[in-house]
Amino acid sequence: MKVNTKKILQKLEKVTRIRVEQETNRWPPLCKGALHQPKRPKKRI
Repeated sequence: MKVNTKKILQKLEKVTRIRVEQETNRWPPLCKGALHQPKRPKKRI
């Protein structure tokens, strides 16, 4: 049981590190539509 616990803790640490890195380095944001705002066409008179 001790070997299984050690392996589980190693995997949990790896998952936690990846998750924390993703949360702290969240750029570009999840919604990329906020960055792309096309210009409106000019009215021709």
